[in-house]
Amino acid sequence: MKSNRKFWNNPLFIFNVCIRKEIFPALPIILFWCLLFFPPILKCQDSLLTLSKAIELSLINNYDIRIANVETEQNKNNNHPGNAGMLPRLDLNGSLSNSTQTTHQLYSSGQEINRDNVSSDNLSANATLELDCF
Repeated sequence: MKSNRKFWNNPLFIFNVCIRKEIFPALPIILFWCLLFFPPILKCQDSLLTLSKAIELSLINNYDIRIANVETEQNKNNNHPGNAGMLPRLDLNGSLSNSTQTTHQLYSSGQEINRDNVSSDNLSANATLELDCF
């Protein structure tokens, strides 16, 4: 083992054995198999990338610009007098409540009142009109 280490530490041994005698004769075979199984590596550029084409590609593929374009479209769709507060606003509210109670009242004068199933109805309505004047 120690004798092998001497050879591997010698740069001339690495050049003579690995490159000249072992790897170089196999280099054409290695290149042939690489060309046969990895042709996408050899794909060349079809056309020259000009500055205007590079700018066009960057504008198409930039997600921030895409998001800004979508937000612009949303804002165009929301740009009408109703969203701007120029149209009047009308609010209508209504409620109805019903309650049934049994009461037992004793006054200080000694009078006593007992009532069963006393019902109470309450109906309320509200209308509000709001108009901004500029």
